[in-house]
Amino acid sequence: MSRHTQQGLSLVEIMISLLLGSLLSIGIIRVFSGTQASNNIIIGEARLTENSRFAADALAHQLRQTGLRTTPEQLPALVFDSTNPAVAGTNGTAVADDQTRSVVVNIAGATNLTLPAVKANTDTLTVRYQGLDDGTVQDCLGGNVDGNDTAVDSFFIAAAAATEASEFALYCQTARVDSLGVGTLDANGAVPLSSDSRDLQVLFGEDTDGDGVANRFVPADNAGLDMSAVIALQLTMVISGARPLSVAQLAGNTTTTEADLQRSFQRTISLRNLLR
Repeated sequence: MSRHTQQGLSLVEIMISLLLGSLLSIGIIRVFSGTQASNNIIIGEARLTENSRFAADALAHQLRQTGLRTTPEQLPALVFDSTNPAVAGTNGTAVADDQTRSVVVNIAGATNLTLPAVKANTDTLTVRYQGLDDGTVQDCLGGNVDGNDTAVDSFFIAAAAATEASEFALYCQTARVDSLGVGTLDANGAVPLSSDSRDLQVLFGEDTDGDGVANRFVPADNAGLDMSAVIALQLTMVISGARPLSVAQLAGNTTTTEADLQRSFQRTISLRNLLR
């Protein structure tokens, strides 16, 4: 008679099995982590694209109203000329990224609008246009502009409010000027239009020979620039966003800080109401 004996796994075999299982697990985790990192980048890029499109569309909509006239013969105090241009702006200064400055916008007569804490190395932009009594003309904050009023919208980059997730935002401050030339600031103050906005640069397209085509695009402080001859704007914006954390970061296994995602876009907008 033969006796069959049944033996278990030896310690060496158990250790080899654990080693192989660990190597397999590490490989799976690496593949999963890499896939998630790629997905995070795609999500971040999609957010930047969405924010960029929103910021560009919001600005373009308002800027296309620049210089709109309704019944100019009834509004003599609101003629758009070199002293009261339909479009104006200021050029940023070459300073540190985190510094700010105050910008004063002339609204009407002695009434000025101070834009506080404007990001110092970015530009500002101010546009003027008249309204319509049918409610089809709205300012940058969504308020209706009546036919006897002129809206003055100012756009600028400033530090975001404490309740905002992003560091900087694109803001708009608006005011009204009535038929007597009296200006009134909007009670809502400066309101963010687009978060994650880090930079705004504006070039003014000047029609120097009156043929309806911009002959040059220059900054607001360029010598000889005639704002009353500006018929187009070239906007360059930088939108940024924090990249989502990876699996390793969420697990606390690394102290590496991933850089913000950034996207720069440029758009040229024709000021159709100023074309001659």
